[in-house]
Amino acid sequence: MTRVPILPIPKNYKTQDELVDHFVGHILTLRADRRAAFEQGQGDIAKPEKAMSDDEKIARGLICDRDIHRAKRRAQRMSRHFDEALGMRHLHATERARLVALGPSVAAVTIESEHRADEMAAQLEAEMPWMRAANEKVWQDMRLAARRDGVFTVAPLLVDGPPGVGKSTWARRVAQLVGAPSVLLDATKGGAGMELAGLERGYSSSQPGRPVEAILTHKVANPVVVVDEICKASTRFRSKSETPFADTLLSMIEPATSRKWDCVYFRVPFDMSHVSWIMTSNNRLGIPAVLRSRLTIVEVASPGLAHLAEFVTLEGRKRDLSQPAIDAVIDALQRVDISGLSLRSVSRMLRLAEVIETRPMVH
Repeated sequence: MTRVPILPIPKNYKTQDELVDHFVGHILTLRADRRAAFEQGQGDIAKPEKAMSDDEKIARGLICDRDIHRAKRRAQRMSRHFDEALGMRHLHATERARLVALGPSVAAVTIESEHRADEMAAQLEAEMPWMRAANEKVWQDMRLAARRDGVFTVAPLLVDGPPGVGKSTWARRVAQLVGAPSVLLDATKGGAGMELAGLERGYSSSQPGRPVEAILTHKVANPVVVVDEICKASTRFRSKSETPFADTLLSMIEPATSRKWDCVYFRVPFDMSHVSWIMTSNNRLGIPAVLRSRLTIVEVASPGLAHLAEFVTLEGRKRDLSQPAIDAVIDALQRVDISGLSLRSVSRMLRLAEVIETRPMVH
């Protein structure tokens, strides 16, 4: 499994409890060796002390409470020095433990081969053919990952198109296919900037941002973050503790700053360069130019009648609808003007067909 560094934690880092175990074990081994040297030639020992467990050695009196107390004090001093050197001394013990649990490197979702990339791209195309431009862009990123170190990362991508065509659904489906955890952020919500970056200590609702939380929870270096309707994100401060959404996002996707992005909650640098960013918009002109210039933009159109018929067939089978019910929905689509029809409307039609088909018969 490929692993990549996320936090500046050295490979030989040990927690305070691990240091205590290390010191106690060293004392036990040293004293067992010394006693073995003295007892050599004075008859066989039932079980060599060197082969005993630490508990057995303690039972034989190789270490006392005073030794353990000294080991704990030394471990406490060394742990404090380690945490100060790593910039984590200000954190509570539980928060330090969350960061240290990641270790010097974190597992990354990978694309094992270009053939596998082709298979996943073909499945995306079969499920959502009207998203062809977006499918091709992700396909290129998958193949590029397979040719390099395998670590899957989508370069900051903006999928622009009319509402209701399945842009967010498509983005989450990409994450599902590659096996990466996904985070959905609604840029239109109040406090979206805090959800993205987190909130510093001192407030009752202090917490890390959702991308960082996803890394800590899933222990995966490259989650997929879906930012929905980025065109409607506020560029103004709502409170003294909040940074405008676009400014925060810029710092997390810019290569120069994403490799050492300072989390306002933990106040330690995270490497966010492996995170995949997929954003959606209904009108890309509503996005600040400074942010728009950092994105790869693909345009998608509303699905045509043939695409809608394929969608109805796939979704109908997932809902266990009978073929006559699926055909009835497709027939209804053929009888109406689909120019203003979205996938949400079609999903409602499928839901209605499901209700009608499963309701009890009236005798």
